[in-house]
Amino acid sequence: MVRSALDIPWRQSLAPVLAGGTTSIPLRLENLENHPINVSFYSSDLLSDGGGSIPSFAISFDPTTLDIGACHQAVVTAKVDVPTQAVPGAYSGLVQAVGLSGVKAVITVEIR
Repeated sequence: MVRSALDIPWRQSLAPVLAGGTTSIPLRLENLENHPINVSFYSSDLLSDGGGSIPSFAISFDPTTLDIGACHQAVVTAKVDVPTQAVPGAYSGLVQAVGLSGVKAVITVEIR
């Protein structure tokens, strides 16, 4: 089992980013099982209240797969490459773990 709150956690970039820029959001996981697990991640498109979007292919993860030892924690970083045509606003989407149901987080990137 991987620890996750009953409510979906929300993480945002530390500072606003300009269109055409890049930002990163660290996400921490904890393996509560007594055996190691292998996890990979994917994201939905990030959407703004104004109807803008950052496509999911502009979001990558480092590392792309993550091995978490038994009873250990690890961090994966979501990297968002903001398109040059993105308009200012807050863009949010859902990150999910492949193969681990229930492991999700909402991420938000603010574009100035």
